[in-house]
Amino acid sequence: MTSSKTAAAKFLTVPPNLALDFLVLFARFESSAKALGFFDDVNQTPKVSWSKVAVCIDEGFQAKKQSDKKLSQLVDWLLKEPPKKQVVVEGEASFQSRSPTGKSETEVLLQLVARIRNNLFHGNKGFIRNDAVRDEDLLTAGLDLIHHFSVSEGRFAARFEDVIS
Repeated sequence: MTSSKTAAAKFLTVPPNLALDFLVLFARFESSAKALGFFDDVNQTPKVSWSKVAVCIDEGFQAKKQSDKKLSQLVDWLLKEPPKKQVVVEGEASFQSRSPTGKSETEVLLQLVARIRNNLFHGNKGFIRNDAVRDEDLLTAGLDLIHHFSVSEGRFAARFEDVIS
């Protein structure tokens, strides 16, 4: 019998460890946001409010971006080449370029990282051969941003690193 790791990995066009790292760290980031109260009550279900997270981390993140050329270049690239959004067109699911809106650059970036997660988890991203290089680049960018977001504010950093919850 084939192990579940091998069975799952054969469907991915991105390195399995990269996909796993991204999903686990995104989940940790999202969980930290909820634990700190950065969510909206949507039909009694907590939904992360990226605008609330952005208000919390914006100052620290923007300061880091100003002093880190690599981070600044990453942000510029992601804003110019954002991940596509899965939408319904004429009854079919497809991916289209759609720019998120936000009150700040940080909020837009948070939404883009969430879109990377949604595309990997709910869409075809990471599974279609002709998008493999871009998907890997997006996952890597998302991981880098999650790291920078998570250390941009003291309470958030402490919660993110607190593995005993």
